[in-house]
Amino acid sequence: MIPELLEPKLNLLSEEYILIQAWKKTVSYIRSHNWYADTMELDRAAVNLHEFLKDLADSLASPTDWGNTALRIVPAPKSQRWHVDPKTGWVPTKETRPEKKIRPLAHVALEDQVAATAVMLCLADRVETLQGDPRTSIENKDNRKQVLSYGNRLFCDSHANELRHRWGSTKLYRGYFQDYRTFLARPEKVAEEFDENIVIVHSDLSQFYDRVRPELLFDKIEALKQPKDDTQFYIKARHILHWEWDKRDKREVTEYAKQSGIDDFSEVALPQGLVASGFFANIVLHDFDRALQASIESEEHFIPSAILLDACRYVDDIRLVLKVERRQKLSEIENQVFSQLKILLDQNANGLIPSHGKTIATYFRGDERPLVRQSRKMERIQQAMSGGFDALAGEEIIESIQGLARSQNRYSKERTGDKGWAFAPIADVRDETVARFAAARFRSTFRSLRPLLDARHESTKQDEDEGEIDFLLRDERKTQAELDDDARAFALGLIEKWVEDPSNVRLLRIGVDLWPAKDVIQQILEILKPYTTKGGKRKAPRRIAWYCLAELFRAGATETGFVADNESLPDAINIEEYRQVLLDEAKRLAEQNQQALPWYLKQQILLFLAANNPQEAPVLRSGSNPETRHYRDLIRYLRGEISDLQDRDYAILAILARRSFPASNEPVQLAIKNISPNRYKHIAERDPSFAIELNSVDPSISQTLPARIRHDLCLTQQCPLEEMESLAKLVLGCETENRGQLSNELTMLQFSEKFINKLQSTVPMEIISPSDVLVSFSKAGKCGIMINSVELQQNKLSVSSFLYRPPTWCESKDRWRFQLGYLLRFILTTKQDFTRAVRPTHWKEGKASYRVPESHWYQRIYGHHNGHSVFGADWLPITDWMEQFLYALLRWPGSRASNMFQSIENGISETSLLVNKRIRDLQKIKGQLSDVLMLPLSSGWPEKPSKDRSLRVCVVQSVIPTPKDIKDATDLSLLEPSLRKRHRNHLSAALEAVKRMLDLRETHKKGDGRLDFLIFPELSIHPDDVDTHLVPFARAFKTIIFAGLTYEDLFPGQPLINSALWLIPVWSERRGLQVIRRRQGKEYLAPDEKRMNYPDLKVRGFRPCQWLVGYKWDKDDKKDPLWLTGSICFDATDIRLAADLRSLSDVYAVAAMNKDVSTFDQMALALQYHMFQMVIIANNGCFGGSNAYAPYREPYRRKVFHLHGQPQASMAFLEIENIDEFLRRDKHALEPSINTSCMADPTKTCLSVPQRVWKCPPAGICLGDTCLHKL
Repeated sequence: MIPELLEPKLNLLSEEYILIQAWKKTVSYIRSHNWYADTMELDRAAVNLHEFLKDLADSLASPTDWGNTALRIVPAPKSQRWHVDPKTGWVPTKETRPEKKIRPLAHVALEDQVAATAVMLCLADRVETLQGDPRTSIENKDNRKQVLSYGNRLFCDSHANELRHRWGSTKLYRGYFQDYRTFLARPEKVAEEFDENIVIVHSDLSQFYDRVRPELLFDKIEALKQPKDDTQFYIKARHILHWEWDKRDKREVTEYAKQSGIDDFSEVALPQGLVASGFFANIVLHDFDRALQASIESEEHFIPSAILLDACRYVDDIRLVLKVERRQKLSEIENQVFSQLKILLDQNANGLIPSHGKTIATYFRGDERPLVRQSRKMERIQQAMSGGFDALAGEEIIESIQGLARSQNRYSKERTGDKGWAFAPIADVRDETVARFAAARFRSTFRSLRPLLDARHESTKQDEDEGEIDFLLRDERKTQAELDDDARAFALGLIEKWVEDPSNVRLLRIGVDLWPAKDVIQQILEILKPYTTKGGKRKAPRRIAWYCLAELFRAGATETGFVADNESLPDAINIEEYRQVLLDEAKRLAEQNQQALPWYLKQQILLFLAANNPQEAPVLRSGSNPETRHYRDLIRYLRGEISDLQDRDYAILAILARRSFPASNEPVQLAIKNISPNRYKHIAERDPSFAIELNSVDPSISQTLPARIRHDLCLTQQCPLEEMESLAKLVLGCETENRGQLSNELTMLQFSEKFINKLQSTVPMEIISPSDVLVSFSKAGKCGIMINSVELQQNKLSVSSFLYRPPTWCESKDRWRFQLGYLLRFILTTKQDFTRAVRPTHWKEGKASYRVPESHWYQRIYGHHNGHSVFGADWLPITDWMEQFLYALLRWPGSRASNMFQSIENGISETSLLVNKRIRDLQKIKGQLSDVLMLPLSSGWPEKPSKDRSLRVCVVQSVIPTPKDIKDATDLSLLEPSLRKRHRNHLSAALEAVKRMLDLRETHKKGDGRLDFLIFPELSIHPDDVDTHLVPFARAFKTIIFAGLTYEDLFPGQPLINSALWLIPVWSERRGLQVIRRRQGKEYLAPDEKRMNYPDLKVRGFRPCQWLVGYKWDKDDKKDPLWLTGSICFDATDIRLAADLRSLSDVYAVAAMNKDVSTFDQMALALQYHMFQMVIIANNGCFGGSNAYAPYREPYRRKVFHLHGQPQASMAFLEIENIDEFLRRDKHALEPSINTSCMADPTKTCLSVPQRVWKCPPAGICLGDTCLHKL
C-alpha cells in the first residue's frame, strides 16, 4: 500500500517511488541554484538513472550500512575589497584579509544528496507544520504569532491546519522572491501599527551553516520523534547527515576553521551545497524561533527599556521590531540586541552566534538612520516587466533599474557604514540582493527591448526657430546603438563591481553575457593570469581567482552570448571572437601540469572545451583523477577516439553527445561508428528515441535488439487480422493516410471504450504495447475516424522492464490504468517513446554549447505532465477533460487523486461508464449541420476568486500587417526583417496602449484594473511574438486572448494555415498560474486567399475543431460559465456553423481582415439576433468597422460599439456586468415589460414586473419553458 503522506520510516527511504522524487527535486535544485555543480556527475546519473537509484536503494535498506563520500571543498569568495594595482595587479586591498573571506562550498556526492533529500521528504510535513504557513497574511496579528520563518520553506498545501509538502512534484522550496518580499514587508507593517519610538533591527547569524555541528542537528531531529515513529529511521538519518572532509582538503579545511574561529570543522552536518541544508537549518533554529515567539509582547523586556513587538527570520537573516520606552542611542540598542540574541542562541542552538557587525538598528520613520524602501522599487520594476512592454515603457524600465542600482550604491553599507554620520540612510535590502536583482532585470529587459528599436536615428536638422536647448531635448526614442551604449556601460559597471569585490562573481557572469566583447574578456583573463602561471600568486587570493575563473568557463559553456534572436546582442559584439579568446585560455590551462590547478576549475575548463571545440582540446588520455576522468572521456568520445570503452559507458557517452552537445561532430554518425549489438541495447534501454534515430540510419542494427525492446519500439512486423490494422502502424505508418486521425478527443474516447471492454473480456496481459493492439475503424466525416472494435494479440515475449510495463509499485488490479494511459499518450505524441514531450527543435540545436540532457524515460513515468502543450501541436483537438483523464490514469505516488475522476480510483467498470458518458456528451454537441467537432474548454479562474466577476472586453483594431504588406510579401509568413520590426513595434505599442486605456477606464468604470478578454483581428499577430508579447500580457493581467495569427507553416512541405490562437490563463494548486493555448483553425478561404493559390497552392483551410471556452465568473463555481467562441473572418459567414453554435455559445468573436465593412456590419447585426448572443468583430484598422452587437431590446444598447473611420489603429471596451442575467437572456426576453400606462393613471393597479431588457428570441431558441441554450 503506497502512503499518501510520508512519515519517518526506514523502509520508505529505499522505496523506488520515494527515491525518484528525491532525485528529481535534488537535481533540479542543483542545476538552477547551487553555486557549484559537477555537471558530468549529474548528466551521467541522469542517463543511467535506473541503475543509479537501484544501487542507492540497496545502500539505504539497512539501518546502519551507510557511509557518506568525503566532501571536497570548493573555496568561494565572500564579500571583500580588491583593486588593480599598477605594480602587483589584481590583489586584495591592504586592509583585506582574504583568508578570512572564504566561503567553504562543498561538493556533496550525488548519492548522498539524494539520500538526504529522501530523509527530508519523510520529515517534511511535520517540520513545515511546526513552522506555520508562510502564505498567511501579515496583516493579521494572530497569523504573525504563528509564523517566524520564511526562508527555505518547502512548497506545501494546507490541509486541516497542517502543511503537506507535495513530495510527488519536482518543486522543492517555495519561490525566493515571494517569501523574501513578505519577510521585508513584515517589520514595516508591524511598525505602522504603533505611534512612535519604534526601532527595526536587522541582524544575522555568523557563519551559520559552518557552525552547526552534527550533534546539534541530531539532537534537534531527535526532538521531532513521536512515540509511533520508526527508531531505525533516525539511526539511518544520523548516518546520512554526517560528513567529513576529503583528506586531500584537510589543510585547506583546517586553515579555514582557524581563520573563522571555528573550533572543529572536521565534521559537517549542513554542507554549503547540500540541497536539503536549508530545510535542516530550519530544524536547527526551530527552538530559537519559539523562544523569540515567546518573547513577543511579553511582560518581560526583551532588552532593557524595550519590548519585542515582532520577529521574523529568513534563514540566518533576522528582523526584530522593538518599542522602546525612551529614545536611546542606536548603538546601545544594537549591543543589547546582540547580547540577547546570543543568550537565546546559547540556550536553544548552542554553538551558533549572531554577527555583531551586521546587527543594525534604525528608528522607524525617524531622522536617524532612516530606512530606505528599496524593496518597493524592486516590486514596481518587477510589475512593470511582467506584462510585456513597448519601446517607450522598456526605456523607462531600463532607467528605473539604473536608478535603483545608483541609489543602492548611494546607501550602500560600504559607503555609509563607517562614516559616523547619524543620519546616513539604511537600505532595507542587502547590497548584493539589489545588485543581483538589477543585473538580471537589466539583461532580460535589454534583450526584449533591443529588437523593438531602430538601429540609428535618421539624421535630423535643427529648425531655424528651434533653440539649442529645445533641439537637444527633443523627445526621441532610443536607438539600438544608444541602448547598446547603455548596456556596455552597465555591463562594465557589473564587471567593475566584481573587480572591487570578487564575491560578485554572478555580476561578472551577467556582465560578460550582456557585453561579451573580445577586449573585455582579454582584460579579465589578463588580471586572472598571474594566479594560473608557474610561480604566480598563491594562498587565499589564488583560490578566489580560481573560483572566478571556473565560473567564467562554466558560463561560457552554458549561457554567455547564447540568444534565440541575434538582434538581442549588441551590434559591436562578435561572439565568436569572445569564445575564441576563452578557448585559447582553456587550452593553455588544460596543457598545464595536472597538479597546477584545482579539480573544480579543471572540470569547468573541460566542459567548455567539450561544448566549443573538443577537436582542439589538449586531452590525450582519460587520466586517473576521478573528478575529471569522465570529462576527458567525453572529449575523447566527441573526437571519435574512444572505441575500447565498456559497452555501458559507451552508451552513456553516446547519449550525452546527442542530448547535451548537439553541435558536436554529428552525434548519430559518431555513435554508429563503433556501435555493437550490446552497445545499441544499452542505448535503447536508456534513450529509446535516440535508438530510433540510429535505426533510421542503419535499420539492420535493430534486429540485434532483445525481442521485448524491439516490440515496444514498434520495430516488429505484426500479422493483423482481416480489416484491422495495428495501432503502431495506424499511428506511425507513413504510408497510411489515416496517420494522426486518431488524435482527437472523440476518437480517443471511442478507442478507450473499446479497449476497456476488450480488457474486461480477455486474459490479463502484463504488458500491452501498440504492436499488440489491432483496430478496426471507419471514416467519420470531418471528425477523423470512428473506432469500431479493438483486439489484443497475445505474445510470449519476456516481461522485463521497459517502456510499456506498468510500474513495479502498481497493483495488478490497477495495471489497466497504465496500459490505457500509455497507449493514449502514444497516440497523442505519435512517438515510440510516449514518455517524451513533443517539442519544436530547440534554438540551441547546432550551436556550440552545452544543454542539460533530457530526463530519463524512467523518471518521466513518475511525473507525466499530460498538459496539451507536451503533445506538440496547439491545434490538437483535446480538452482539459482529456488532460485530467490522462493524469488520473497515470497518477504516480505523491500526486493527488482528482475528485473529478474518482471513477478511475474505483476501478475499470466505473471508468468505462465515465468514458461512455463523455462520448455521449461530445456527440450531443457535435455540429449537426457543420459536421464540426465542438470541444468545450473550461478556462478556470486565473487566481483565487473572492467575488463574482463581470466580463471586461477590449477589441484592438490594429493595422499592421496591412493587406498591402501581405500582398507584396514574397514570403506569406512575413519574416522579412524590416516588416518584422514594424509589426513587432506595432503590437508592442498596441499592448501598451491597452494598459494606458485600462488606467483611463478605471477613472470612470472601476474594475480592479482587470481585463478579461482581449481580441485582435485576423493575421494581426506573428507567431514569434506570442511568447514574447501576448503570453506575458495574459499572465500579468489574467486576460483571455483571442488573436488572429499570420500565415504559418504548421505542416512542413504543405500549404500555410490561417488561424487564430486562444491564450487562457488558468490557476491551479498543482501548477500555479499557467497560460494554456489552443489554435482555432479556419476552414473556408476568403476569395482573396483563393486567388493567392494560383498558380501554386500557398494557403489551405484547416479547422480540426471549434473551441468553446468556458469563462468562470461565479466565485462559488455553482453556476454555468459564460461560453466564448471565435472564428476567423470568412468562417463566420457559414450559416451552418452559426446555427450549431447558437445553442452552445454566449459570446461569438470574429477576427477579421475584411474590406466589405457594411456586409460584416449587417452580418453581425443579424447573427446577434439569430444566434441570440453577443457578436464581436475585430477588423483590421485599414478598413475599420470593428463592432459589437447584443440582442438588447433597445436599439441604442443593441449596438454596443462601432469603430468608424479608416485607416486607423483604435480600440474599444465593453463589459457584460451581470453575467447571471446575460446567461438567462432567453428567459428574460419573454418577460413582459412594465405597464407604463398604469403608472400614468393612479386609479389603475400596477404590477411590479421588471422592464424587459432583451428582444424576444427568434424561433427555436426556447420551446415553452425549456431552453435549448447551454451545454
